[in-house]
Formats: sequence, C-alpha cells, structure tokens
Amino acid sequence: MNLIWVLDEKSRKALEDFLEALDKTGIKYEHNQERFMIKIKGYVVRAVPFIIPELKFEQNKSKRIHISKSSEGIKVRIFDKKKPMPIDLTLPIKWNIEFEKPYLVINY
Repeated sequence: MNLIWVLDEKSRKALEDFLEALDKTGIKYEHNQERFMIKIKGYVVRAVPFIIPELKFEQNKSKRIHISKSSEGIKVRIFDKKKPMPIDLTLPIKWNIEFEKPYLVINY
C-alpha cells in the first residue's frame, strides 16, 4: 500500500529527492511507508550538538550523509568519498532524524 499520497506536496517532493539521492550514491536503506520511516545502517563519524547541530554518518567506509539544521530546514549532503559528487538537499524541519544504533532513523 502506497501511503505517500497523504504527505503534503513539499514533503512528498523532499522524500522523492532524498530516496533518489540515496539510490544514486548506492546507500542501502530500508523504507517503511506504513510507518513513514527510513532506516540506514551505518555509524556516526562525528556529532556536534552546538548552536547548529551537525551529524556526519557513514556507511561502508565511503558513503557519507552530513546533516545539519538551519532555519530553512534540515540540510543534507549525500556523497560517496570514492566519487565525491555531493547531492545537496533540504528536508522539511518537521522531519525527525535520530541515531538508534546501528541505524540512522528518519521519520517524515
């Protein structure tokens, strides 16, 4: 059952762009549409909880996801260190991103 239609246009576009970026860089993930959740297995390389929180997450020692919050939304940069052509995205600020070892969990 495809529940993506219940999202507003901005969230739906952000989700499509995010999943496409993960696919382009070869990052493996689990997408549970019924729970509005994406899980990415890997580990945290660096986390900075200061004025602008930042998280650097890695999978397979080369695929990286850098996340930071801003007033515009959640800034995400996805790339593979072997082919550093970064993909920059902005996700809606209402999305929740947290690390539940060993997964980066994104609830949209």
